[in-house]
Amino acid sequence: MLVTFSNYGVTSVFASFDGGSSWFNKESNLPDMPVRWSLFSKENSKQVLLATEIGVWETFDITAEEVVWEISGNLPNVRVDMMRIREDDNKVVVATHGRGTFTTNFRSNIGVSKEKIIADKNINVRIYPNPTKNKIFVEIEENSGVISIFDLQGKKVFEKNINKSKSVFSLEELKRGIFNIKIKTKENTYKKKLIKN
Repeated sequence: MLVTFSNYGVTSVFASFDGGSSWFNKESNLPDMPVRWSLFSKENSKQVLLATEIGVWETFDITAEEVVWEISGNLPNVRVDMMRIREDDNKVVVATHGRGTFTTNFRSNIGVSKEKIIADKNINVRIYPNPTKNKIFVEIEENSGVISIFDLQGKKVFEKNINKSKSVFSLEELKRGIFNIKIKTKENTYKKKLIKN
């Protein structure tokens, strides 16, 4: 069972796994924003979508101690007021505020399948802290690569070479917000969302 709140300055997501006797804060890494709607996947009871002020967010495990929310990769990052799921084919309709409606399949609504997320874990890349204030640490198995950071409109706002397995990068010049990180090495490309407070 999930309860969401649509306001700023409050905890927005609570979950109960015992019929409402006890409730757990599941906001985790979500920015401070209104959450207007939630949906559980019919195929994976741990997978949840949230309709928020800045698009659709998803977790693959709402039961985790520290839930990891990721913003949708193939839906617009605009205010979303409502979502509906068509159960026969798992199609999700997303109603936005002023941008119309969009459809997607529940499994691919962030552009990454469960198998891709597992594969990303095998790449051995760590980016922390996330959310961050002024700097991030990047650890990669390979000793070289390129880190690029993009805003939500796709504009590149940061790019540096990685020359060692553990690097630190100053992000003081970036404004607060949500960004996409891409790390490209000789063998792999790794993508992740970054929140700067």
